Amino acid sequence: MNSRKSQLASIAVLVSIAVIISLSLDTACAWADIVGALNQTNDVHYLMKVTRPNGTVDQHEGWLKNKRMLRSEHPERIEIDNGHDRLVIDQKAQTAQFMDSFAPFEDFIQEGLFELLLLFRGEETPFTADLVEEESTGNVLVFEVTYRSEPFGTVWVDPISRLPLKLLSREHNEAVQTWEAAFDYDTISSERFNLDVPSGYRQLPRRLCPNLSGHVIDDLGNPVANALVHVPGSARDDGLWGQTDTLGIFQIKLPPFRTQLELPMFIRAYCPDDPYHVAWRVILNPKETLSEGESNTQHAYGTGTFIEFRDQQALYSSMPGSSGEILFRDVNGSNDPLAIKDIILQMTPATVVTGHVTDDTGRPVANTGITVHHMSMRWDSYQNQIGIQKLSDPREPSKAFTLTDSSGYYVLGNLPDLPVKAGPSGGTRYEIRLEAESDGYFKEQKRLDGQTETCDFRLVKGAVLVRGTVIDDHGEPLVCRQVEVEIEGSDDEHDERDFDIEDALVDETGRFELSVPRVPNLVLELALDNPYLWLNSWSDKGVDKDEKDPEFIYYLGMQVPIAFEEGKNEYWIEIVPHRPDITITIHVSDDAGHPLAGIPVFPYSPKWMGEGMSRDWSLHRLAAMTDTNGRCVIKGVPRAEAFAVKLSGIPESFIPFGFSNRVLEYFKKDLSSDMIKALAESRDQYESKEILIDLAGSTETHFTVNVTLSKI
Repeated sequence: MNSRKSQLASIAVLVSIAVIISLSLDTACAWADIVGALNQTNDVHYLMKVTRPNGTVDQHEGWLKNKRMLRSEHPERIEIDNGHDRLVIDQKAQTAQFMDSFAPFEDFIQEGLFELLLLFRGEETPFTADLVEEESTGNVLVFEVTYRSEPFGTVWVDPISRLPLKLLSREHNEAVQTWEAAFDYDTISSERFNLDVPSGYRQLPRRLCPNLSGHVIDDLGNPVANALVHVPGSARDDGLWGQTDTLGIFQIKLPPFRTQLELPMFIRAYCPDDPYHVAWRVILNPKETLSEGESNTQHAYGTGTFIEFRDQQALYSSMPGSSGEILFRDVNGSNDPLAIKDIILQMTPATVVTGHVTDDTGRPVANTGITVHHMSMRWDSYQNQIGIQKLSDPREPSKAFTLTDSSGYYVLGNLPDLPVKAGPSGGTRYEIRLEAESDGYFKEQKRLDGQTETCDFRLVKGAVLVRGTVIDDHGEPLVCRQVEVEIEGSDDEHDERDFDIEDALVDETGRFELSVPRVPNLVLELALDNPYLWLNSWSDKGVDKDEKDPEFIYYLGMQVPIAFEEGKNEYWIEIVPHRPDITITIHVSDDAGHPLAGIPVFPYSPKWMGEGMSRDWSLHRLAAMTDTNGRCVIKGVPRAEAFAVKLSGIPESFIPFGFSNRVLEYFKKDLSSDMIKALAESRDQYESKEILIDLAGSTETHFTVNVTLSKI
């Protein structure tokens, strides 16, 4: 008899358990007891045995005390962390090394099997659990647990304390036959976390933590006390921060598990009570070989930072202060930066943005959070460029940079300013994308440039429900295609409204559903010629697909405008993409009428003639070569607004700026070796030629084109 399973996750697990075992407690009291039991669990120990396919058994053991002391033992490695220092013992090499504790930087309950406790605490975890009702009793509850959608094992849980007791997993992977773990919650002696180097082991030098240090000064060279010093992070990283002392000195230590500093780096200092000044610099790795960009520039990517420049010395000299001295980890000639000392950050006038936030009726919206989504600066005739993400208050990176007052007014200061003030001339450009967020309203973004230091938001409250289908003219639902929302702006590109609207995914029946703001010029956009969106959608469902998968059919992208009606809050839209059904036969010959074999043919949509096929569509599905009869047949061509074929050459619109002399090298990843070889040979012998073909107004499904190529 198959077990009935109820899909549960985190808090839902706890609620369902209470119902199943019929607790004779008030729900609120039961929940309080559960949380209380978990919070009082200061000591956790597990013993895990792993059985290999060859019959050998490995033992792994872990101890956690007061959430800040950790000891883990593995067959070849022991790590002990007492909350102040950490000792790593390599039993195979018989070495020991001290370093700073990880405790200030990470929650040890998320280490190893301890993370299972969070599943029953009602916190978000990568675990989910299926309750096996037939095997559960009043004394123990049994769950099948998955980790990031992968089978993890069977877990036995105490029904009162909600703490895991035992874990069993079979056929975990090719290297493991079974593994089982037992948990206990007895008091652990603090001596278990003594940092003792085993007798006879060689002690390595203490591992140093990457760090930054320097001074913050004002425009007269005086130290600035209590300034926040911030290195922005990325979307998944909050970055680094510290604060100056009374002498204007700062020192920022990175977590000890970080082995190096990430360069290039954008570093900023400011005083929160003075929005009109800021200090900032970029710091590059002098030992790193940078990538070449356009017009003989070099560019480098860091965490949340992009930098492009032509002359590094000129870049540095355009910014006040000093980038300090970079110290490298001197191990086997490593170029990994370990520390930067003597950084000088000097205050200069800041960019300050002000504005009002209202709703669509003009009423002010108080307590709206204003955040810098990203910003970029270009100066010196665009030779220097810096892009920065996630400029936030480093003390509370998840919160807004500033809030509106009761009149909906805000002041957003401490933003970097250009070394040369941006203006209508001089080769400078300054751009900021701001985000406004308030409960009950759609999150909205707006872009402004250096000539504009005011930015007003008009938030939209409430939502309109848009449902519909995406089924092609053959009756096939376009499963896992994305439906996005665009708001067409006014003639002024800086007045475009950009709402944070979650994309919809077409399900197995072809249906989708969106919650959108009621604003003019709202358009549903379907990038049906983008295989990567499709691949990512399947990947999120735990299914591996390949861009060459025959299930993926390229269609022309579509835009569907929504015409809102007064008082109507629900809409049904049926979208019917036309499956590409045109076949084009091309005959290629020389001036004497002899057929030319091995001539590459690239169908494409000329940029200047409107929307059409994507580059990926052309290169991955439609590109072809003539056979020995000088003939090639291209199937699955769409009725594009503009369609052309290029012979003996890559379409110009496919070639990025600066790569015209390196075309073959650039397209190696997109084309087969045979196609690359044929392209090289034909380019040297025959002129390239473009042929425009009018498909849009025709109902024909077959076209024949004869082309003559002349020798060079």
